[in-house]
Amino acid sequence: MMDDALSVLLDWLFALDTQTALFVSEIRTPLVTKLFTSVTGLGSATAALVFLGLFWTAGWRETTKRAGVALAITGVVVATLMATVTRPFPPRPVCQTTGEAVARSRSPSPSPASISARTT
Repeated sequence: MMDDALSVLLDWLFALDTQTALFVSEIRTPLVTKLFTSVTGLGSATAALVFLGLFWTAGWRETTKRAGVALAITGVVVATLMATVTRPFPPRPVCQTTGEAVARSRSPSPSPASISARTT
């Protein structure tokens, strides 16, 4: 009984995932790719601010200050790497199925620091 319910749920989730992927591939253009990249970066920054807010709310003032300084330093390092380690998208990337390749992108995932280490 439980296995049947789990199986139905997983089938539904896989179908939803497939439909979502097909929809995104239909609307994908270079502009949408840049928009998705920007939203991803904003999500990371928002998550960092949420953690700082939780630390502050919990009364962990010293931890909040230290985490804030660490995040600020990390932000400067990442911004510097993103400005200096740029490269064009490949001609037919998996994440972009239509249109012209974007002229330049920010450092690709997973981490600008690891890319810098691999390219130097």
